[in-house]
Amino acid sequence: MFKVSTPKIPKKEIVRRYAHIKPVITINGKLHYLRDFSPEELSSTDYMWHRVENVQRKVDENELEVWEGRDFACRHNYGYTGSFFQTIHEILSQINETDVNVVKAFEVLKLSAGPKVNDYSFMVSNCYYVSIVRLYINKVR
Repeated sequence: MFKVSTPKIPKKEIVRRYAHIKPVITINGKLHYLRDFSPEELSSTDYMWHRVENVQRKVDENELEVWEGRDFACRHNYGYTGSFFQTIHEILSQINETDVNVVKAFEVLKLSAGPKVNDYSFMVSNCYYVSIVRLYINKVR
């Protein structure tokens, strides 16, 4: 039997990445940055549960652009059926190492459930949720 998990990246590296890679959300067709999260919140808080309340400011239209071809499937640890819990830590840990210094923001586009299995013990230790994450870079002027 195999175990599915998210990459194990040291907290110090996640904090370093978070210093320049921020979560964004789209509201009414416009990108917005979320508030700053503490180092502890990066791995303990589902930053999307209160996304509207967490909006900090609108992204300037000349600031970011989609990094075409870099959307990726991101694994999130399984809590239980009906409760999708995603952390900034999980997303930052799965951004390709070669892209980390170029990426400036990320956005979760789509959520879906993990694999369906009949063996409950396998499901508890190996299930995960998947999101599609879009990466943004500085807009070329």
